[in-house]
Amino acid sequence: MDNEQILLSNDKVANFRKAKGKDLFDALRLANGEPSDITKLLIAKIVTIDQKNITEFDIDDLPLEDVLLLIEKLNSLYPFLSQKKK
Repeated sequence: MDNEQILLSNDKVANFRKAKGKDLFDALRLANGEPSDITKLLIAKIVTIDQKNITEFDIDDLPLEDVLLLIEKLNSLYPFLSQKKK
């Protein structure tokens, strides 16, 4: 996988770069054990919108349909993140 793109509701382009271990470990550290924050922080690490870096606060302010698109794309690229423990 190189870069993957999706179109957001406001015609902005979200670009997913290939994630590295560092991105995941940084997200885990910053999330302080809060599972929902891991996804958001990982998205903030590997996604740009219209070629601009974003923060977790930018994600909080996106329309819900765009947040769901970002989460869906992340889960399709890295399905192990969405697997539930049995």
